Amino acid sequence: MKKPNLAAEIARQLSKFHQVEIPGSKEPQLWNDIFKFLERASGLKFDEHEKQRRYETISFEEVRHAVNELKHLTDLLNAPVVYSHNDLLSGNLMLNDDEEKLYFIDFEYGSYSYRGYDIGNHFNEYAGFDCDYSLYPNKDAQYHFFRHYLKPDVPQEICTLP
Repeated sequence: MKKPNLAAEIARQLSKFHQVEIPGSKEPQLWNDIFKFLERASGLKFDEHEKQRRYETISFEEVRHAVNELKHLTDLLNAPVVYSHNDLLSGNLMLNDDEEKLYFIDFEYGSYSYRGYDIGNHFNEYAGFDCDYSLYPNKDAQYHFFRHYLKPDVPQEICTLP
């Protein structure tokens, strides 16, 4: 995904994908998902004493408060809501070399969500299953992606930000 040409094509395809209208509620599902995960996480029990001890240091009330605050701030920003893939890791991209076409697959997490979340989640996927965040795209790579997302036909028209 780090190859500039591939990143540009992912950006172009994601821009098109985000323009798709899917019937149903246009409400972002992100918050419902986060609160469901929090509910599950807050009820876990571990057989290993050390894991349970560390787990009990987590204040799920503080986490809920922080999530609610983030939701409130996101609402204030009026962030664009689009139909999102929500899982654009390399395993969910198929490249047909013969046709030079890129396809998104595996839409099980697809829902309406914030455009920025879908893009940011894609960037997080660069870290892979080992969570090696040194692989996270640097600012130049992010701007390259944004230019191709915002102006897929003429990315050079988007000036480089400082």
